[in-house]
Amino acid sequence: MQQVVFLIILLPTILFAQQSEGAPNEDIWQPLQSWIGTWEGTSKGEPGEAVVQREYRFIMNIEFIDVKNKSTYA
Repeated sequence: MQQVVFLIILLPTILFAQQSEGAPNEDIWQPLQSWIGTWEGTSKGEPGEAVVQREYRFIMNIEFIDVKNKSTYA
């Protein structure tokens, strides 16, 4: 959840900075490129232990990043 909040806050800042520089040919997604892919891990909390899966991928001709999260509890 913290990563999603981080993206929501960070993404407009990155996009605004890129637009104000006037460099349309630069890759605006470069700062987030390392997040693209599928991630797996574990989680512990009040509901119990879970297996967590996340996926970040480009969609709509690299205009947007699609984020999917799935937590499976025992």
